[in-house]
Amino acid sequence: MCIRDSGSTALGGTLQLRPREPSPNTLELHGQFGNKESYDLNFFASDTQNQWGYLMAGRLFSTEGYIPVRKSDQGLVDTPAGVQFQSFLGRVHYGDFHAGVNLYNENRSNGTILQKNDSQIYLFETGMRRKAWEFNFYAQKGIFNNAFSRILLDRSQEFLTVRQHFPTIGLGSSFSVRTKSGTQLGIDWRHTSWNGRDQTLAGL
Repeated sequence: MCIRDSGSTALGGTLQLRPREPSPNTLELHGQFGNKESYDLNFFASDTQNQWGYLMAGRLFSTEGYIPVRKSDQGLVDTPAGVQFQSFLGRVHYGDFHAGVNLYNENRSNGTILQKNDSQIYLFETGMRRKAWEFNFYAQKGIFNNAFSRILLDRSQEFLTVRQHFPTIGLGSSFSVRTKSGTQLGIDWRHTSWNGRDQTLAGL
């Protein structure tokens, strides 16, 4: 996936992020473990055959966390502020064309019984990259759930005050051309909608 910020959405020029390209017969596994029930596992697999290529990457992370209140002030409502998340990236290449998915799921505890939140992101992207030009398109769905509470001074009880459910939809694409002298020109647009609202940005 190539991400470009240009025109009205650029801070000071063009930002270009390129992922690792498929490589033949590649498999990588990494793992880390720690106290407070913590682990971090990830893998990367890739291969190429003639014009075809693929890559897959995933990560599992979890930690029980710790109570973010000093021990002398802790009460019945306090719990460890832990987090667990899982991510997956898969992409297929054929010649200059590619298509892929990016999935993310996260669950978090903010340190009390009621204050918990979670996030999910589902991204599809595709595009074509040639020597003189490049086109990319993506569609993304996101969900964010959050809960806030009011806590008594002695931290013996808490009461739910706000529960948020925030879904979003995003679409975007970019097209750029490169000259032999090294000059790059491009156009991009993005559309986002959330809770009955929407916004569209474009840049040249």
